[in-house]
Amino acid sequence: GRAVYLGAPYIKKYPQSVRIQDAQFLRADCLFQQEQFPAAAREFSIFVNQYPTSILSDNARFRLGETYSKLKRNRDAIESYKSILDQPKNPSVAGEAAYWIGEIYLKEGDLSNALKYYALSFEGFAGNKLQDYAAYSAAWANQKKGEYTKAAEWYKVVIDKFPQSLLVSSSRVKVGECFYNMKDYARAVEELTTA
Repeated sequence: GRAVYLGAPYIKKYPQSVRIQDAQFLRADCLFQQEQFPAAAREFSIFVNQYPTSILSDNARFRLGETYSKLKRNRDAIESYKSILDQPKNPSVAGEAAYWIGEIYLKEGDLSNALKYYALSFEGFAGNKLQDYAAYSAAWANQKKGEYTKAAEWYKVVIDKFPQSLLVSSSRVKVGECFYNMKDYARAVEELTTA
């Protein structure tokens, strides 16, 4: 809490400081950590508008998207995340942003857009730390649509490409469920036996 209150005088006193961007970002992040989401949104917006070329701009846009999500302002969250995708400075942050856009669309029941952004997170920004989750969520959304073959393929991606992922066990069971739903009971038993 103290950093938030000390940051404002520093920002006013030293507006030309090379550390001003850091101070503004940390001030906004402290507010986020304290769950003061309206104030955090305001401060991240200030950062994004004043320092659009900063090395921290992707992080600020991402945090702004998270803040809007906490405030249940989904359209604003999506727009903030999408602003990272336009010209990403950090591909890992961009991949995470694409994943969270997919999650918002999934919660809203828009499976087509959810799948679009999960695929973008997985394929467009290789190496981001949510790639296994993007593949799993793409599988889950396809399964929810009744597209069991596609769902099984995505679950297999999790199993094969991310053997250390926490999602592997669940993916193995879900592959079996997909074959069960396709009435390929022999394959379902085979898959569930390895689960």
